[in-house]
Amino acid sequence: MSLYLKDIWLVLKILILYFEDMIQVTIKCDKQIFVFDWISRNAQCSDLLSMLEVRLGVKIPGNARLMENGRFIGMSKSIEEAGLVGSCILEVKFGISGGMRCFRCLHPNVESESKHTDNGMRAQEGRMPSMGH
Repeated sequence: MSLYLKDIWLVLKILILYFEDMIQVTIKCDKQIFVFDWISRNAQCSDLLSMLEVRLGVKIPGNARLMENGRFIGMSKSIEEAGLVGSCILEVKFGISGGMRCFRCLHPNVESESKHTDNGMRAQEGRMPSMGH
């Protein structure tokens, strides 16, 4: 093998090792889907919410938690410690003692978008821009 091909092979091996440590994370939040490619397994789960805040352009309430298949993920854990492998799909839940609250208006126990109609609760809807995802 020529020196040039050996160099290419070495670079490919390094890239494979680098990307083996990465995963793709899909986060569902308020009927929108956000895909984050090449996230390190060593990143903290709380970092995922910070990246989501940047994409949304709004501050996510401190009571937000990530869930995967119905289980809450510890925000202080790394992605690897949380058991997230390969491509994973997470949901953002906004739990406050006494039930869930709506992300848009923080009204308690809102389970569907229809609860927002005819009662003036949509006032803060404009604070989350559509990102086209």
